[in-house]
Amino acid sequence: MNGSKRQQPPLRPRPTKVFGVQDVRWQPVWVLRLLFAERYGVEVVFPSMCAIAAWLALWDDAVCKGLIKREPEALLSLGDPGTLDLATRFDLLREFVAAYGQGSWRGFHIEIDQLQRLADPDLAPVIRESWADGPINDDVRHLLVRMVWLGPVPDCADLVQSVAFDTTWSVADRIVAIRALVACDRDEVVRQIVDDMLAQPELWPDEIIWGVAGDLFPKLLTVDELVTLMEQTPEPPNIVGGFGWTSLKIVEALDACCKTAVSLRDKLSTLIWKGRATKQDFYDIRGSFNTAVPQEIRMRRT
Repeated sequence: MNGSKRQQPPLRPRPTKVFGVQDVRWQPVWVLRLLFAERYGVEVVFPSMCAIAAWLALWDDAVCKGLIKREPEALLSLGDPGTLDLATRFDLLREFVAAYGQGSWRGFHIEIDQLQRLADPDLAPVIRESWADGPINDDVRHLLVRMVWLGPVPDCADLVQSVAFDTTWSVADRIVAIRALVACDRDEVVRQIVDDMLAQPELWPDEIIWGVAGDLFPKLLTVDELVTLMEQTPEPPNIVGGFGWTSLKIVEALDACCKTAVSLRDKLSTLIWKGRATKQDFYDIRGSFNTAVPQEIRMRRT
């Protein structure tokens, strides 16, 4: 001993912990072992750790890549896709399509706000690549069509145009496809759809007409055309849905004093009177278009 002080090792900040797991910046290997595993030759995410993995993926590339490789839907539904860079979003969509593009419906429920965070016009190349000859799995179909709508992605408008007219696709997907065309400013194509609905309503399920009328009016659907669709499209037996609900949303969005609202109010009055039953009881006033009565009254009171 020469009397000098013993040299101390440099001080290091203590690792933080997240839900009892050490920060991935300190011991990434241990964290990955807590999140991921291999069972019977299949790489999996521990079910109890899916939400934590999706959260840690926000800043750790190893966790993000591991989660995308094993369960891309977890990052979509439990993470924050809006924080991902474009290259990572490309990988996420590719892995989702590769994992679930074939086979039957799997029942994924990804909230629309999550898809809104993921969607971006610059995703057009990977959407077109993933589309190929047309995805088979319903979950992948839902995802890709909604990406074009929420982006919006004008460069993929031709893809959703084919969906809008294709009767083999589900009603829900065709509704979203028409909304995507509206969002992508494909007015000429949407006008073709409106003309076809008016000329050949039997080729368009009632649910599609109810579902898109509010998106088309008043820019791409006139008052007369809206009333014509209401007249030729039967209402559903339940009290929620149909033009009873759609017309309510339309009226709520209109300025009651504008010319369009006044014209719509007068046309609805004529339609209600036209559809009245021949025989009436004072205690039970019946008609074919009673669902339009609250909207007509609302506009008169405003």
